[in-house]
Amino acid sequence: MMQLAAGLDATGRLNAESRTRAIECLQRFGQRLRHVPPQDVRAVGTNALRATENAEDFLVDAELALGHPIATISGVEEALLLFLRVAQTLPELRTRRLVVDTGGAARSLSSEGGGG
Repeated sequence: MMQLAAGLDATGRLNAESRTRAIECLQRFGQRLRHVPPQDVRAVGTNALRATENAEDFLVDAELALGHPIATISGVEEALLLFLRVAQTLPELRTRRLVVDTGGAARSLSSEGGGG
């Protein structure tokens, strides 16, 4: 786990320890994805990356480590993807559902109005 939000300092910048941990994680994923065609990989950054002041600098190294582009998606798309993933694991019902994301970024960014 990268846990980017845990590595944000008071100015919203990603600290060196969290940056290193994330890059190392992406390098390991990159090794496994080395032979996967780019059109078959979609890597995304979510709330923690949206909240990071130095996200552009981080993304340069992150994409190099992963070997694939990384798109920072909106909160709406993040919520939709999460809902779709959860919904496909449940039996098909014709009733309304509520999915609650208790993601890790919510605790770190709650004072800024962010979510997980």
